[in-house]
Amino acid sequence: MVIQETERTSNVVTFVTPNISYFTEHKYLTDAEMAFLFRLSTVLDSDNCINRERGHYLTQSELAHRMEMSRETINRLIGGLERKGLLKKELNKSDIAKVAQYIMFANPNIVFYGEMSCAIPLSIKHLFAEPVRNPVMDKLPFRI
Repeated sequence: MVIQETERTSNVVTFVTPNISYFTEHKYLTDAEMAFLFRLSTVLDSDNCINRERGHYLTQSELAHRMEMSRETINRLIGGLERKGLLKKELNKSDIAKVAQYIMFANPNIVFYGEMSCAIPLSIKHLFAEPVRNPVMDKLPFRI
Protein backbone atom coordinates (compact mmCIF):
# COMPACT_ATOMS: atom_id res chain seq x y z
CA MET A 1 0.00 0.00 0.00
CA VAL A 2 1.34 3.41 -0.98
CA ILE A 3 0.21 6.51 0.85
CA GLN A 4 0.52 9.54 -1.31
CA GLU A 5 1.02 12.77 0.55
CA THR A 6 -0.65 15.76 -0.96
CA GLU A 7 -0.04 19.36 -0.16
CA ARG A 8 -3.09 20.71 1.62
CA THR A 9 -3.79 24.15 2.88
CA SER A 10 -6.46 24.86 5.38
CA ASN A 11 -8.21 28.12 6.07
CA VAL A 12 -8.57 28.54 9.81
CA VAL A 13 -11.20 30.79 11.31
CA THR A 14 -11.02 31.44 15.04
CA PHE A 15 -13.87 32.53 17.28
CA VAL A 16 -12.76 34.50 20.31
CA THR A 17 -14.28 32.24 22.93
CA PRO A 18 -14.15 34.57 25.97
CA ASN A 19 -16.11 37.21 24.02
CA ILE A 20 -18.62 34.71 22.62
CA SER A 21 -19.19 33.41 26.17
CA TYR A 22 -19.58 37.00 27.39
CA PHE A 23 -22.20 37.67 24.70
CA THR A 24 -24.06 34.51 25.71
CA GLU A 25 -24.09 35.55 29.39
CA HIS A 26 -25.44 38.99 28.48
CA LYS A 27 -27.89 37.69 25.86
CA TYR A 28 -26.32 40.13 23.41
CA LEU A 29 -26.85 38.00 20.32
CA THR A 30 -29.92 36.18 19.16
CA ASP A 31 -29.67 32.52 18.18
CA ALA A 32 -30.14 33.60 14.55
CA GLU A 33 -27.24 36.08 14.82
CA MET A 34 -24.97 33.46 16.39
CA ALA A 35 -25.82 30.98 13.64
CA PHE A 36 -25.29 33.64 10.99
CA LEU A 37 -21.83 34.51 12.37
CA PHE A 38 -20.93 30.85 12.24
CA ARG A 39 -22.09 30.61 8.63
CA LEU A 40 -20.24 33.83 7.73
CA SER A 41 -17.02 32.24 8.95
CA THR A 42 -17.08 30.11 5.80
CA VAL A 43 -16.60 33.19 3.60
CA LEU A 44 -13.96 35.07 5.60
CA ASP A 45 -10.64 35.75 3.96
CA SER A 46 -7.23 36.79 5.27
CA ASP A 47 -8.37 40.45 5.49
CA ASN A 48 -11.37 39.42 7.63
CA CYS A 49 -13.48 40.42 4.64
CA ILE A 50 -16.80 38.60 4.58
CA ASN A 51 -18.01 38.90 1.04
CA ARG A 52 -14.98 38.51 -1.20
CA GLU A 53 -14.74 35.47 -3.36
CA ARG A 54 -12.63 34.72 -6.41
CA GLY A 55 -11.41 38.28 -6.73
CA HIS A 56 -14.73 40.10 -6.47
CA TYR A 57 -17.08 41.17 -3.70
CA LEU A 58 -20.34 39.28 -3.39
CA THR A 59 -23.54 41.27 -3.47
CA GLN A 60 -25.95 40.64 -0.62
CA SER A 61 -28.11 38.68 -3.08
CA GLU A 62 -25.14 36.45 -3.96
CA LEU A 63 -24.33 36.06 -0.28
CA ALA A 64 -27.97 35.14 0.44
CA HIS A 65 -27.86 32.52 -2.32
CA ARG A 66 -24.59 31.11 -0.99
CA MET A 67 -25.99 30.96 2.57
CA GLU A 68 -29.31 29.54 1.36
CA MET A 69 -31.20 32.37 3.05
CA SER A 70 -33.53 35.05 1.78
CA ARG A 71 -32.07 38.44 0.89
CA GLU A 72 -34.41 40.04 3.44
CA THR A 73 -33.08 37.78 6.22
CA ILE A 74 -29.48 38.50 5.22
CA ASN A 75 -30.14 42.26 5.23
CA ARG A 76 -31.82 42.10 8.65
CA LEU A 77 -29.01 40.05 10.21
CA ILE A 78 -26.25 42.18 8.69
CA GLY A 79 -27.97 45.37 9.87
CA GLY A 80 -28.40 44.05 13.40
CA LEU A 81 -24.82 42.81 13.65
CA GLU A 82 -23.52 46.07 12.25
CA ARG A 83 -25.46 48.07 14.87
CA LYS A 84 -24.01 45.81 17.56
CA GLY A 85 -20.46 46.42 16.33
CA LEU A 86 -19.77 42.93 15.02
CA LEU A 87 -19.78 43.75 11.32
CA LYS A 88 -18.59 46.80 9.43
CA LYS A 89 -19.66 47.83 5.95
CA GLU A 90 -17.42 50.04 3.85
CA LEU A 91 -18.49 51.61 0.58
CA ASN A 92 -17.03 49.76 -2.40
CA LYS A 93 -15.41 52.48 -4.47
CA SER A 94 -15.27 50.38 -7.62
CA ASP A 95 -16.98 51.92 -10.62
CA ILE A 96 -17.53 48.57 -12.33
CA ALA A 97 -21.18 47.75 -12.91
CA LYS A 98 -22.78 44.80 -11.14
CA VAL A 99 -20.46 44.73 -8.13
CA ALA A 100 -21.31 44.78 -4.47
CA GLN A 101 -22.12 48.24 -3.16
CA TYR A 102 -20.50 47.48 0.20
CA ILE A 103 -17.50 45.53 1.38
CA MET A 104 -18.17 43.82 4.72
CA PHE A 105 -15.71 42.95 7.45
CA ALA A 106 -16.06 40.90 10.64
CA ASN A 107 -14.94 42.33 13.96
CA PRO A 108 -11.71 40.47 14.83
CA ASN A 109 -12.60 40.65 18.52
CA ILE A 110 -15.30 38.08 17.74
CA VAL A 111 -14.12 36.03 14.77
CA PHE A 112 -11.03 36.23 12.61
CA TYR A 113 -9.24 34.39 9.85
CA GLY A 114 -5.99 32.96 11.16
CA GLU A 115 -4.64 31.13 14.16
CA MET A 116 -3.08 34.01 16.04
CA SER A 117 -4.10 37.59 16.73
CA CYS A 118 -0.90 38.86 15.15
CA ALA A 119 -2.21 37.57 11.82
CA ILE A 120 -4.94 40.21 11.80
CA PRO A 121 -4.00 43.06 9.47
CA LEU A 122 -3.66 46.44 11.16
CA SER A 123 -6.12 47.96 8.67
CA ILE A 124 -8.85 45.61 9.95
CA LYS A 125 -8.06 46.40 13.59
CA HIS A 126 -8.47 50.10 12.77
CA LEU A 127 -11.93 49.52 11.26
CA PHE A 128 -13.18 48.35 14.64
CA ALA A 129 -11.09 50.67 16.82
CA GLU A 130 -13.88 53.17 17.43
CA PRO A 131 -16.15 52.22 20.35
CA VAL A 132 -19.67 51.10 19.50
CA ARG A 133 -21.01 52.95 22.52
CA ASN A 134 -22.99 50.22 24.15
CA PRO A 135 -22.27 48.71 27.56
CA VAL A 136 -21.77 45.14 26.35
CA MET A 137 -19.21 45.92 23.65
CA ASP A 138 -17.40 48.42 25.90
CA LYS A 139 -16.65 45.64 28.42
CA LEU A 140 -15.44 42.81 26.20
CA PRO A 141 -13.21 40.57 28.32
CA PHE A 142 -10.67 40.04 25.53
CA ARG A 143 -9.45 42.51 22.91
CA ILE A 144 -7.35 41.66 19.88
